Amino acid sequence: MAARPVFPHKSEAVAILDEELERVGATCRSEFTIEKQKRPGSQKLAWWHQDALAPDSADPKRNLAYLRTYVRLTGGRPLPAGGLRLHKDRVWLDRAVISQLESGGFIGFEPEGHFEPSFVVTEKGRHWIATGEIMP
Repeated sequence: MAARPVFPHKSEAVAILDEELERVGATCRSEFTIEKQKRPGSQKLAWWHQDALAPDSADPKRNLAYLRTYVRLTGGRPLPAGGLRLHKDRVWLDRAVISQLESGGFIGFEPEGHFEPSFVVTEKGRHWIATGEIMP
């Protein structure tokens, strides 16, 4: 039987994000929205792309840092669209980051097959996480 996941505390989640932003050399501030409940609207893929930023405004370093953070927080499991579980809260996924990652093929949306609709890291996303280089 698989071990029950251990959910990190808020402070650990923020520390991981800070570490990943520093690792990629991103200059943006680290920030998470942390709430008790699932993020409203997040269960539909169209919601993630609604009012999306133009692709040329994407910050690849920030996106990579957030993707690495999300994967670390879930222990490599799918990323629940309603928010990543913490000890007593949820980290709401960054809407712009998720839209850009999904559009770029780094993650895929799976509306079923998990406890709730989730994003899964694709082969392209796993390669980027491991190497920091985008596959052609």
